[in-house]
Amino acid sequence: MFSRWRQNRTRREQAKRLYDRAVAAARRPVFYDVFGVPDTVDGRFDALILHVFALIHSLDGRDEPAAAELQQRVQECMVVDFDRSLREAGVGDLSVGKKIKSMAQAFGGRFEGYRAALIGDRDLTEAVARNLFGAENIDDAPHAAAMATYLRQAVDHLAALPVERFETDRITFPSPRAETAA
Repeated sequence: MFSRWRQNRTRREQAKRLYDRAVAAARRPVFYDVFGVPDTVDGRFDALILHVFALIHSLDGRDEPAAAELQQRVQECMVVDFDRSLREAGVGDLSVGKKIKSMAQAFGGRFEGYRAALIGDRDLTEAVARNLFGAENIDDAPHAAAMATYLRQAVDHLAALPVERFETDRITFPSPRAETAA
């Protein structure tokens, strides 16, 4: 009984560390200063979603049961963080649930858009322009192609790592290349 509880606690802690890595990667100043991601609450939310997507998507389709569990736990950490952030921002208790639902739906829509683009059903640059920059067309998001390249690199980099690296928090997101944003 206690070993299962410890295992669950360990998985939660692993997922929290992975989620924190995605948060740290999304907060890199280069995304806002060079790649033109809007340095707003919405822009930071969308940068975070992009990184959490890369993390979760890179674990998709693996045979190891730990991969699916980490995917779920990372998403749970994200929702807990949404809740904490909203409360810190002064959102009232009665509104928090509705706002989290809206944020979770935004995450789901962006996740599906990025996933479809990565498997070839849609254009990744268009998905990034729409989701990260809020642009209706690519011309309105001059750095969308560079961010799409970064997203593909991040997914490929993370997908090449064995699940054990995720379990032991030995993952890194690739460094964005500023020259691709020029």
